[in-house]
Amino acid sequence: MIEMGPKLNIIVRLPEELRAFVLSFCNSSVVLNLCLASRATHRTCLPSLYHSVDLSTHSEVYWRQNRDYINITVPADHTRRSITSRDQSVVRRQRQFADLLKHDPDIGPQIRVLRWTIMDVSPEGTFNNDLGTCHAVLASIFSAIDPSKLRNLEFNNVQTLADPPSIRKKLSDHDIETYGRDRAGAIQGYLTPLTGHCPSLRSLHILTTAEFIDLSTGRNGLPSPSWHLEAANEHRRYAEIGAFLSSVKHTLREFVFEHGPDIDYFGYSPGRHTNRAFAGPRHDDSLPMDVYFDSYVLPVIASGPWPRLEKIVVRGIGHWKPLDLWREECTPDEMSYLHRKTRAFRDRAELIWEAVGGDEIDIMVEDEASQPFYRLQADKRRSMTGEAS
Repeated sequence: MIEMGPKLNIIVRLPEELRAFVLSFCNSSVVLNLCLASRATHRTCLPSLYHSVDLSTHSEVYWRQNRDYINITVPADHTRRSITSRDQSVVRRQRQFADLLKHDPDIGPQIRVLRWTIMDVSPEGTFNNDLGTCHAVLASIFSAIDPSKLRNLEFNNVQTLADPPSIRKKLSDHDIETYGRDRAGAIQGYLTPLTGHCPSLRSLHILTTAEFIDLSTGRNGLPSPSWHLEAANEHRRYAEIGAFLSSVKHTLREFVFEHGPDIDYFGYSPGRHTNRAFAGPRHDDSLPMDVYFDSYVLPVIASGPWPRLEKIVVRGIGHWKPLDLWREECTPDEMSYLHRKTRAFRDRAELIWEAVGGDEIDIMVEDEASQPFYRLQADKRRSMTGEAS
């Protein structure tokens, strides 16, 4: 290391909070050079170097090539996106960083922001490690939260694997049912402990997978033995979202809610199952995702008041079924569906607009989701424990 000059001496002599504020405007390369300049700057600037660690790829704004469909792209956080050389590079850096933390445990407490993407860098990769980790990680995060100080909360399609039997046998029936630990899919149960205890929450974002097709009848025409359980889980999940939203709406300045189907139901490849599900008079049936939203979330939004709200975004509240309603041979029933669907979305949008005071805030209401949301429990490549099948 070099001797410290007058300019570097100024940085060292700054109060800790002011120095951290100044260094927050510097990129990681500048901070690294300061750390290498002298022993004094290394000691004082090291916390800023490790304050924010980003070893992720899921937050990238551009979409990636889909692994399964030609000429189709998916968001960067979608599990079916193609793996690139950058992903492989990030995984190597993750391993190096993990080794660094083992070698120098004092670095860990310096980290305040960690962005990390867990990914399989090869198609052969499987979830073959401790399947209880997903719920354990979530539980550790939420147990460390002080709800009274929580300002911003965002769930971006968080899903968990089912716990293996060896873990479930140690759990109470209440824990298994509340947190859905016997199934794979969108998380549930973690908002309930926060409900009524977040008096300072300003921003709430909930983006989640949604059930597009009523699968109460199986391919053999017989009732599905598992559908009522899946529907019950979805009812509980949306009810939990609605209850939490109701408890924080009076402090929120920004609320974003978006739910939608996965790529298979997103208009790219409707396939045999969607065509069968919406054939004949079944196109009159409500989408399950609309039923859940209308039952639990919409009433909370529409009930008002929203005294501090400045922005609201609601997407995916009127998805269209894969029907070609503009062809010449369109049936009267299909035309009737077209009009009812359009009117229902307009009614929802007007209800939301009036409830939140749309003339005074930024508001966006859209019928379709802006992206496909990966749905773990519908992924036929994996079992309900998340292991490759």
